[in-house]
Amino acid sequence: MSAVRNAVRDHFIDEARHHAYFVYVVHQHWASSIPARREILGPLYARLIRLFLDPDRDLCRAWLMEAGLDPHDASVVLQDYYSPERLAVSRRADAFPTLKLMERVGILDHPTARSAFVEQKLIS
Repeated sequence: MSAVRNAVRDHFIDEARHHAYFVYVVHQHWASSIPARREILGPLYARLIRLFLDPDRDLCRAWLMEAGLDPHDASVVLQDYYSPERLAVSRRADAFPTLKLMERVGILDHPTARSAFVEQKLIS
């Protein structure tokens, strides 16, 4: 049992370091950027977050087919499970901490960035 606890603890510590580093990098990156660069960065942040949050449907389809479903049934399962409504709810919930960071750093105050986050359906 202690090996499992140690592994979980180590993973938690590692994730906390990653988070702290990400917060630092985003803050420094945005704060040190000239206005012209912010025009580019804001939309890139929105696209990057969306890329991380969207499911890899091709991989999921391959897993379903490996489990024995035919291509049609795999597509039906994916359409049902990854409905637009479910994805929208999941995406916003999963993005919440990152969106709070974007807000805190001032990225969502930038008009080009804000419109990109809206376009990516991360905020309203």
